[in-house]
Amino acid sequence: ENREILAKMGVDCAELVKSGGLKKAKLGDLKEYLKNFKQPQAGEKEDLMLRVELHVKSRDIKIDGKDPFEFKPAELRKLCAQRGLNPMDERDILLKNLIESAQGGGGFN
Repeated sequence: ENREILAKMGVDCAELVKSGGLKKAKLGDLKEYLKNFKQPQAGEKEDLMLRVELHVKSRDIKIDGKDPFEFKPAELRKLCAQRGLNPMDERDILLKNLIESAQGGGGFN
């Protein structure tokens, strides 16, 4: 299913993330990627780039048996608190911290 969605897009955001060229993506391409995966499309370009990067780099991660992007903000706060992470932040940062923790704290940059 993911490959079908990506094949329909003019720009492969996943490839841009891997190559470090996500900054070159147009705002519309970032929004299209997020829309196709039912993710929020509001915010500045940097916010959208973070969301796309998190989504691409966490495709194979499951937290408590679920895709991290399926959790609502309240659930993200609870999961962060359980893992000793700061639960008082916005959704994107909670996701980033939780995904990094699940990956062993490696970070994305």
